[in-house]
Amino acid sequence: MGRTQDPDCGDFPIPPPSVASAARSRASRANTEDDRSSTSTTQREVRHPLYRENNLQLNHIHFRLADSPLPDAISGHLERLRAPRDSPELSSDELGRLIHRVHVLDEGCVETQVAAFLNDTIFPSPPSGTDPDTDPDPDPAYGAATGLLSTSGAPMSPHLVPADPASPFKVSQPRPGKLYGYAGRAATRFTPSQLLAQTMLHPRIPDYAVATPQGLRFPFLAVEFKAACGTTGNVWVAANQCAGASAACVGAVERLNVLLRTCGGGSGLDMGRSVDHWAYSVAVDHHVAQLYVSWKGDGLDFYMQRVGAFLLASPEHFADFRRRVRNILDWGKGARLAEIGDALDRLAHRLWTAR
Repeated sequence: MGRTQDPDCGDFPIPPPSVASAARSRASRANTEDDRSSTSTTQREVRHPLYRENNLQLNHIHFRLADSPLPDAISGHLERLRAPRDSPELSSDELGRLIHRVHVLDEGCVETQVAAFLNDTIFPSPPSGTDPDTDPDPDPAYGAATGLLSTSGAPMSPHLVPADPASPFKVSQPRPGKLYGYAGRAATRFTPSQLLAQTMLHPRIPDYAVATPQGLRFPFLAVEFKAACGTTGNVWVAANQCAGASAACVGAVERLNVLLRTCGGGSGLDMGRSVDHWAYSVAVDHHVAQLYVSWKGDGLDFYMQRVGAFLLASPEHFADFRRRVRNILDWGKGARLAEIGDALDRLAHRLWTAR
């Protein structure tokens, strides 16, 4: 393993591809073993009445009241999420058929049925195995050619989850029902130089940006599904799960921002503007969908605030919810991904020239 020494950025390892691959393999095996032993424990913890007070707050994750003032940048972005889309909206007939399916779910359903319905109507699933260079892409809007990747039920990397060593309570390892981020394989939106720059985000964790065993990196939208006939709690519990997942999403890109500030300070080099550091999450059952935004404050604190609630049986609410989710995905595959790529290019240039 080589290293690069930079007077402003510090000492960074440059691992060969075999090192990063081995780290991913170890993380995948560890996550698989954790899955067998911790799933039931995690479900019990997030349902505890004091989970927010003990497990979240003591690890610097805080819920804010829905009517609290938001940071200006986030408030402005939320306004853009409400904007009409260029693509066709659902027709009244299409909405009518979907609302009928909501009423059918109301007769009795479990989480998998809620997830199947919403994945079919609200949350597209980028195909993880499609090669955009050789295979036809069934979804030009959110398919593999856009660089997006989604996973379902995959455990998120423990190093991204906030953990105060002084706290006796821990944040349950997030396993979102659906998680959106970016693929890291060849022929996607990251160049080889950008992928190599990602290995320098942390001096001991070359896969710091990677959030799941499938290689999903820099996640920005987490979804938790619930149902009245399910066994894993209600929407309040789903929001608890979203809190840990969202903090992990924010942590991945915030590490990039910290490194940009560190490398730019005192160097006379313009490292460019920071990447948008917030992330979104959805807690949803067959009745209501709650939209949250999370961001990093000063110091160690992460904040999460509800910014929308939608009654799925209402055609207007259903259409509005779908519009905002698609606008979040458009932001993720567009402006946010471009900002990350630009930041990685600047970081790579800074470190390469310092070698």
